[in-house]
Amino acid sequence: MYLRRNGLVNESGKAYILVEASVGRPKDIGEIRLKTKAYLRGKRKNEDLALIDFKLLDNKSDENGLLEAIKNIFILFNTKALKTLDVNLIPDSPCSTTNLAGSDAYWVCAIRSECSVGSVGGTCRMGIDDKDSVVDTKFR
Repeated sequence: MYLRRNGLVNESGKAYILVEASVGRPKDIGEIRLKTKAYLRGKRKNEDLALIDFKLLDNKSDENGLLEAIKNIFILFNTKALKTLDVNLIPDSPCSTTNLAGSDAYWVCAIRSECSVGSVGGTCRMGIDDKDSVVDTKFR
């Protein structure tokens, strides 16, 4: 989306607004697979020791949540106050060549092709009981 005044400026000198949508509590459950044998052989690089699969958008409700968030952004930009900004959607996704820009198909394509993980953090329960913990006291 580009804005003609009061915004960031891109490479071609046009002012714009960048709006991002996110899912606050995703239902996707990723995996971390540890390579203990590699560690025992002396490997210490993270990429040699673990595989992190975020399983982004495995759960259809996360995709639907992003699509709804995008639609809500357009509702906001259609309010009387924000219409004065004269904001227009400028499709810059490869999805615009195969789908009508702004359609649900366009946004689902954009979500699927451009979705990424920002700064993530999390915890897991440690304990001796398999029922209530993810790892034991030796991280197994």
